[in-house]
Amino acid sequence: MRRGNGGKWLLGSAPAHDCLAVVAPAEDLKDERTDVQALKQGAGALGLKLVYKRDLLARMRSAHAPEEIALLERAVTITRAGHDAAARATVPGVSERDVQTQMEFAFFGAGATGLAYGTIVGSGENGAVLHWGQNSRMLRSGDLVVIDAGAEYGRYASDVTRTYPVSGKFTEEQAKVYRAVYQAQEDILAAIRPGASMRNRYGGADIWTSSFTASATSSASTSTTPASTTCRSPPARSSRSSRASIFPSAASACASRTRCSSSATASGGC
Repeated sequence: MRRGNGGKWLLGSAPAHDCLAVVAPAEDLKDERTDVQALKQGAGALGLKLVYKRDLLARMRSAHAPEEIALLERAVTITRAGHDAAARATVPGVSERDVQTQMEFAFFGAGATGLAYGTIVGSGENGAVLHWGQNSRMLRSGDLVVIDAGAEYGRYASDVTRTYPVSGKFTEEQAKVYRAVYQAQEDILAAIRPGASMRNRYGGADIWTSSFTASATSSASTSTTPASTTCRSPPARSSRSSRASIFPSAASACASRTRCSSSATASGGC
């Protein structure tokens, strides 16, 4: 059941069931939540067992039916439209809130049924604040803008983080970070395959740390790309075409405008 008292639902369903289930680990739930209180009270009043389905959501999220995948892809397509609008809106003299407004307008214009979460637009030093929420700073030339935003479609959500240069071009130092983050992301995507365990086989977060460190070192020592370069095209993905088709890439950003998009983890996005 969703949050709320659920009284009528509980009374109506009791005759057909012998228990009520809390679909989350017991240690993660607070007793003051109304849905937990309703379940506990309902189970006691109706003489039903109260059980905790600790792994139900995890198992449901581990694999999706074709119709679910279609909804997820639609959410990503809508999110991509919003990020395209945000990239065009990141110019000197506008506020973070202005960029947010343009992005969310594009989301709903493309058919979004909601926001996956509150849109995060962090420029300059705000980009280093985890989950920056004020969106109040004015954008300045030379800034990077970290945008963490996603659209929801049919209760399926997208979550995309990108970094855009306000001036339209990365500086040489910014470009090095961009290439390092992008390559680390490509390395991680290449490691994801059926049967692989990110934590056990690849060392969990270590795969990100080692990939980023190696990419940053390589980028700093071998880069010959001039500072005026606006985008770095991704390597060929012949074996991962389905993934490439639903994730906005640097190449697609270059094709549609002169601004770049990149994964923003190194700049503070999550």
